[in-house]
Amino acid sequence: ADTDWVRKVVELAIKDLPKDKVILGIPTYGNHYAVTVAPEWFRDYKRIGALNPPDILDIAKKNHVTPTRNKAGELSFSYLPKTSKVKLKSSLKIPKDTKKGDLIAARALAYANKTGKEVTFNIASYSDAEAMKEKIDLAKEYDLRGVAFFKFDGEEDQKIWKYLK
Repeated sequence: ADTDWVRKVVELAIKDLPKDKVILGIPTYGNHYAVTVAPEWFRDYKRIGALNPPDILDIAKKNHVTPTRNKAGELSFSYLPKTSKVKLKSSLKIPKDTKKGDLIAARALAYANKTGKEVTFNIASYSDAEAMKEKIDLAKEYDLRGVAFFKFDGEEDQKIWKYLK
């Protein structure tokens, strides 16, 4: 979740609970979704599953996509699944400030708007060490009891360890 939303949840929690009882949960993995876009709107999404950073980065590499930081502070990217029959041409008009990781999502919406047809693309996002550090800093800012990571299995972003000394 984005840090602003987490901040609101923490503020709500500490209205009724002592700060020393609140532990902030931080994921070390990411999620993968199939998103259907229709004219003027992202219509529907279906969760494909949870993935660890190495698997997500492998998907990005296979689809020639560079993850970029999203509004939640996580790294993310969109791509067309190999099974898609739609071709999203780079000539489709999208906002100039579209991040590289969001190009397929923006082109899918432009395609749907232009043709009136729905198109499905995939999106993956994950918490890297920088995203996790934002949450650690938030817990420190509010003087919470601490943080709890779910999960450490060797496939989390290894840079997180420098923030946990």
